[in-house]
Order: sequence, then C-alpha cells, then structure tokens
Amino acid sequence: MKSYLTILIVILLLAQSGSGKAQDQQQKIDSLIVLFKESRHDWGTYAKQFIKIGDPAIPALVEMLEDKSLSQWQRRIAAMTLNDINSPLYIETALKLFLDRNEDLTLRNSITNAFKGHDLSFAIPDIWKVYTEESDEWWFRSNIAGILSAHDTALAYQAYNEIYNANDGHLMRSALLNMVRLRPAESTSWFLIGLQTGDWMTANLGMDSLVLTRYIIPAELVNLYKLSGTPEEVRWRITYIFGNRELSESLPLLVDALQDPSWLISNEATVGLSRMASEMVLPEIEDLLKNDDPRVVKDAKWVKKQLKVNR
Repeated sequence: MKSYLTILIVILLLAQSGSGKAQDQQQKIDSLIVLFKESRHDWGTYAKQFIKIGDPAIPALVEMLEDKSLSQWQRRIAAMTLNDINSPLYIETALKLFLDRNEDLTLRNSITNAFKGHDLSFAIPDIWKVYTEESDEWWFRSNIAGILSAHDTALAYQAYNEIYNANDGHLMRSALLNMVRLRPAESTSWFLIGLQTGDWMTANLGMDSLVLTRYIIPAELVNLYKLSGTPEEVRWRITYIFGNRELSESLPLLVDALQDPSWLISNEATVGLSRMASEMVLPEIEDLLKNDDPRVVKDAKWVKKQLKVNR
C-alpha cells in the first residue's frame, strides 16, 4: 500500500512539474508576441526564439498572422517565422491564406515558402488556378511554379517556360535553371537558346552551363557559330565554351576563331588554344604563322610561346 502511495505522489509531482513548465513556456510565448508585434529591425531576434520553441509557438503566431487589425508588416513577419518553423501544423492555415484572393498579395507570396517539404498534391488544381489568375505578378508566379515542381513537373515546366519567355534578368535566369532541372536532357537546347538572348545574365548562364554540363551537342554549337548572321557576342561565347572544354571540335573551331576579324573572338580563341595540349596545337600554329594577316601571325606566335613555356 505504501509503495502505491509513493508512486501516486511521484506521478502527481511530475504532472504538476509538467504543467508548470507548460505554463512557463506559454507565458514566454505571450511575452514574445507582445515584443514581436512592436519590433521592426530587430524582429529576427524574437523570430529565432519562436523557432527554438517550435510547435508550441504556432497557435500564437497563427493568431497574429490571421489578425487583420495588425499591419501587413506584422502579419508578414509572423508568416516568415512560421515558414521557418516549417511544421505540418501550420500548413492548413498557410494554404487557406495563400488561396484567399482577398488577402494582401505580398503576404500570400511570403507564405509560399511554408510549403517546402510538405505534400500539397491534393491542392494542385487550386494552386494552378492561382498561378493562372495572377498574370502580371511574375515573382509570385515564379514562387508558385516552385511549389508545383515538387508535385506536378509538367505544370511546373509549363509555368517556368512562360516565365522565361515573359521576363529578363533574375526571373529569366531562374526559370531557365528550373526548366533544365526538370528536363536535364533538354539542357543543351535551352542553354543554347539562353546563350543567344539579349539578357546578359541569362546569356552568361547559358555559356557557363555549356562549359560544365554533360548534356552537350557540340555540332549544334558549331553550326550556330558558322551560321551567317550569328551576332559577334554569341560567337564569342561559343568560342569561350570550346576553349574551356576538351572536345574533338574544340581545336578546329578555335583555329578558325583565331582568324576571325573580331578582336573579341580572336582573342578568346588565342587564350583557349594556349590551354590545350601542345602536341595537338603546334602543327596548327605552324600553318597560322604563314597567314597573310599580321594580326593572326602575332596571335599565333603568342600561342606558340605560351605552349613552349608550359611544357
């Protein structure tokens, strides 16, 4: 009897201790919410504490997020903090606000980060509808495409294709990367298209990617290089690619490019040839030294000198 009584007392003490800890934690959460609502540049300090608390902090943050009497700034920092906690307990609320066309668009855009790693396959038709409705909100649509890519790659590819063709800069570059990620076998074609755009960020991405990717069709690059009307800058980028890859097509293209009237192209070819194996390049250099153009001869001599120095 005594032993049972002792066990009962221990259970009661543990229950009281657990209840006390829960009360202390709730008091801490309530205090943080007050500070959080008043914060500006220092909001991250409180957000870190909420993230450390984890799931128990979600109800209070959700209440703050749904409170339309608060400023959009206050609601957004609540959303961003909930995103970082990244709990399934928040997904239902996040989806409801994301799909609410009456909500602030910036807030809805912030909420898209909440869905990473969670199964939203049941909501894809609704999410796609949001994408199609927000025709002028390209950053929002790009984030929605990111949600789709985890659940419906065909729709995601369609979305990124549309974003690529309607934008430039970061959005265009990001869309290109995501299309290639979704369909890597098409990477040469897409990087080749990107290489020819007037947007320098996307063109540089296409060039650098074709230096590195294992999905490359050299003949397509050679054909574009030789095509009448291909802009000088595009031909320079192709020269750069062949100068930085060990391909059977590299040597003949670089030898041809070294003789190009464009200083930009011939200079890139000269540098590219100087990186190659001397036993391959030197026979070609000897022929170039007989060229009638003094500039070509000068560049060929420079390559020959570099190859001998590097031996």
